[in-house]
Amino acid sequence: MIIDDEQDIVRAFEQTLSLYPGTEVVVSTEAEEALKKAADEKPGVILLDLRMPGMNGLEVLKRLKKILPETRFMVMTGLDNDHIRQQVETLGVAAYYVKPIDLEAVINKILSLAKR
Repeated sequence: MIIDDEQDIVRAFEQTLSLYPGTEVVVSTEAEEALKKAADEKPGVILLDLRMPGMNGLEVLKRLKKILPETRFMVMTGLDNDHIRQQVETLGVAAYYVKPIDLEAVINKILSLAKR
């Protein structure tokens, strides 16, 4: 699952991941919608942007971790902030990326986590 309020980023991930057979991609551009979709779909891997309107990504991450304890989480953000990075790492995320991201590297990480 890809959660980001930037349509271009969501579209890039959706298009690229769809090239891999057997990969289902669920996307959301809003926090509340993402919580509902994730609860319904129960994705194995979620890539989440930390800066979103309404509810921030850190709060979304905390809520998702409670309802989806088996899901692997990756986060991305436009702010390289040590305090936020530490908060996210204490929540047990599998990867932390600062935008602009290397799409290929992130896709490879998603695919490797999905195989576990």
